[in-house]
Amino acid sequence: MLAAASSGTGKTTISLALNRALRNRGLQLAPFKTGPDFIDPMFHALAAGRPCGNLDLYMQAEEGMRLALGLNPGELSIIEGAMGYFDGLGSSFEASSYDIARRLCIPTLLIYAPDGEMFTMVPKLKGMVDFACGQVVGILLNRTSSRSYSMIKEEIERHCKVPVLGFLPKSAEIGVPSRYLGLLQPQEIQGVEEKIERAAELLEKYIDVTQLIEIAGGVEPIIIKGHRQSQRLRIAAAKDEAFSFHYNENLRLFEEFGRLEFFSPLRDAALPECDFLFLGGGYPELFSEQLSQNHSMRASILKFSQGGGHILGMGGGLMYLSRTLDGHPMVGALDTVAQMTEVTQRFGYVQMESTGQTILGGEGLLLRGKEFHRSKVETQMTPVLSITRQSTGERYACGYSARNTLGMYPHINFAGAAVVLEELMKRVEGRNVH
Repeated sequence: MLAAASSGTGKTTISLALNRALRNRGLQLAPFKTGPDFIDPMFHALAAGRPCGNLDLYMQAEEGMRLALGLNPGELSIIEGAMGYFDGLGSSFEASSYDIARRLCIPTLLIYAPDGEMFTMVPKLKGMVDFACGQVVGILLNRTSSRSYSMIKEEIERHCKVPVLGFLPKSAEIGVPSRYLGLLQPQEIQGVEEKIERAAELLEKYIDVTQLIEIAGGVEPIIIKGHRQSQRLRIAAAKDEAFSFHYNENLRLFEEFGRLEFFSPLRDAALPECDFLFLGGGYPELFSEQLSQNHSMRASILKFSQGGGHILGMGGGLMYLSRTLDGHPMVGALDTVAQMTEVTQRFGYVQMESTGQTILGGEGLLLRGKEFHRSKVETQMTPVLSITRQSTGERYACGYSARNTLGMYPHINFAGAAVVLEELMKRVEGRNVH
C-alpha cells in the first residue's frame, strides 16, 4: 500500500508511476484504491493495463475486501491509500487505509512530501511508523531534491528504523488536473500516457523498485469457484463518457451471473437484448443534450422498464432515468426531475434501509453505500429508502421505484452485499427464462 500523512502529497502520481514501471517490467498487476473513489481507479487501470479494484472497509467489510481481492487477481497489487493513512470514519482510524492494511496484513510505504522542512519531518514520520505497529515497512520522499534527500535519508532511517527507498523530484510534466468530483477522467487529458510514462521513468531512476517488490507481502483473498448461478442471464451496463463510474467488483460479480455487455447511451441506437440493466454514475450532466437527442435509446430503455425489465440506476443512472435533466428530456422511467446545483448536495458514506419492496429486497433491508453529487431530484414519488449519513447521523429519504426499476443516488459496491445481488439475480432469472 502507498499511503501518506495527508491528501495532496502525490500518492496518485507515485502509484501511477509504480504501476506503469512494474507493467513495463512484465508483471501482471492488480491495482487498487482504498475508499469509494471512481476516478483514480481509471488512471490506475490505464497505468497498469489491468482493471482497478476498490478496497472499502465501510462498504465491503473485511470479508468483502477479501472477495474484492479475489475478483481482481494479479501477481502484485499496488494499493493507493485514500486521504491520510490514519484518516477514517469521523475522528477515528476506523475504515482508514491503515485499518485496511492492518486487517489484511498489507505492508505500507509512507510517501512524504517535505514542505520547507528538513529534520522536522523525522519526528512526524517516526510518529506514524510507531503508531502503525509494524505495518509501515518503508518510506518514499516526493517533490524533493537529490541534495535534500542525501542529507536526510540516514536520519530518517536511524530514527524510524525503516528503509528509505528513494525519492521523486519535483516535475511539472506529471501533474493531473481536476474538476468538482475529483480528477479529470483520463480520456479528457491530453498526453496522459506520456505523463504516466515520464513518471515511471523518474521513479525507476530515483526509487529502488526491486527492493520495493521484495518487501511486498501476501494476502489471502476469497476466490470464487463454481459460484456462477446462471450463464443464461443477459446483463447490460452503460459505459461511455457520460457513464464511466463503475466499481470493478460489481462488473466482475455481474459476470458471475450471466453475459455482461456494455453499451453507450450516447451513441448506440437501442438497448442491447438483456434481462437486467445497470446504469451507473458519471457525468451525464455534461452530455445532457446529446443524451436527450438519442431518442431511440431513450425509447428502448423506457419500453424495457414499462415491460417490467429489471433496472438499477445509481447516481447518474437516477438522473438519466428521470423525466428531465436540466430541462433536457431523459428516459422518463421514473417520475422525477433532475437539476444540477452550484454546490455539492451530498458527500460521504451512508446506510440505507428499505422502507418498501424494491428489486434489491423487502422492507427493512440494510445496505451501505456512498453519495457524492451536485444535483438534486424533485418528485411526488414516495421514496423507498431511508438514508442515514454516517458522518453526522443526518436522516433523509431517497430512492424511487416503479415496476422493476429502481433509481437512487447512493452507489453500492456489491462485494459487500454479494448475497443481495445474488437474490436479485435469482428474481431476474425467475422472470426471464430463455
